[in-house]
Amino acid sequence: MRVLVVEDEFLIAMEVESLLTEAGHEVVGPVADIEEALGLIAKQPIDAAVLDVNLGDGATSARLAAELVRQRIGFVLSTGYRQQDLATVYGTDVTVIQKPIDGQRLLDALSRLPARGCN
Repeated sequence: MRVLVVEDEFLIAMEVESLLTEAGHEVVGPVADIEEALGLIAKQPIDAAVLDVNLGDGATSARLAAELVRQRIGFVLSTGYRQQDLATVYGTDVTVIQKPIDGQRLLDALSRLPARGCN
């Protein structure tokens, strides 16, 4: 599975990249910027994404999440926020993995995402 990783904290981004690579996934990124992420998904196909909610300087991944929904690409949010705190922006059916990230939970969440175009 080709997985886009959007995370502004370098060490967390590297941890997620390593986890996904070791599990046999192809990582796109990681990137820390929404514009760069949007550019990547415009140029190459992805099957899923792992998105940090807050990307520094007041930026969030909400616009990217909306584009992924539009393209019917599943995603998982990684954050310290509770799922119910994110519902108004990201919807109630979004998958949230709490930070610090539990690798197995992340892999399980990705495996449960619908295939691209099916959600």
